[in-house]
Amino acid sequence: SLVNQIQATSGEVTLTGGAAKNAGMVKALEDSLGKPINIHHDSEFMGAFGAAVIARESLMGGTRSEMSA
Repeated sequence: SLVNQIQATSGEVTLTGGAAKNAGMVKALEDSLGKPINIHHDSEFMGAFGAAVIARESLMGGTRSEMSA
């Protein structure tokens, strides 16, 4: 399960997407993981942001590391 995969890692946990706006979901995950979850105030847009970055890379023929240099 996702919770088991997250528990296998150390460090911080960040939840993105629409589920991050569901207080019950966040609380249940925090309780299951035994640690707080980071939620950005614009978390529901992260999927769209990632898609835009990938589209830009595709159009420009480069990668993120090449574009940020």
